[in-house]
Amino acid sequence: MAIKKTAAREAETPETTESASAGAESAKAKKAASKTGTRAKGTGAKKPAAGARGESAKRKVAAAPKTKKSSAADEGGPELFAARARYVRYSPYKLRPIADVVRGKDVPYALNWLLTYRTQRAEPVRKLLQSAIANAKSVKNKDAAALMIKEIKIDGGPIHRYFKPGAQGRAQIQRKRMCHISITLQSKA
Repeated sequence: MAIKKTAAREAETPETTESASAGAESAKAKKAASKTGTRAKGTGAKKPAAGARGESAKRKVAAAPKTKKSSAADEGGPELFAARARYVRYSPYKLRPIADVVRGKDVPYALNWLLTYRTQRAEPVRKLLQSAIANAKSVKNKDAAALMIKEIKIDGGPIHRYFKPGAQGRAQIQRKRMCHISITLQSKA
């Protein structure tokens, strides 16, 4: 029986060694290809055709046709007039309570309130409101009495940071905040 087993082994050996060595070579080739980022020859992976690869890389999405945005005045709605001040040297946190008072009010009331409010930080809001009134007067010849404040926004601007000496040799960061103010007026309907 021992003789039969060795003969059987010899008969099977050439086929199994070829398939085992081919498998080992393909595994080595795949590892080498994964390290270099290229495909190894004979691994069975097919390269896509050049035309197909180029088309997929250059595929563009068809853009939707651009439509003209119609304004509220074209549709018969109230006319809007805007003014904007940027980099105002007041913190937005200090100007927002002032903006909350005049939001939605008539322009003469808001202008009088800002004139009589006894803080310096109400001045940029008042000046911007006067600028928006002047815009309305020059564009559509609207009087201030025919306008109301539709929207007033106080957005945060850039922050100037610098350091001052603090206790025990530490540095205390100081922040000077700026804001952007925008006012939109609309005609009373």
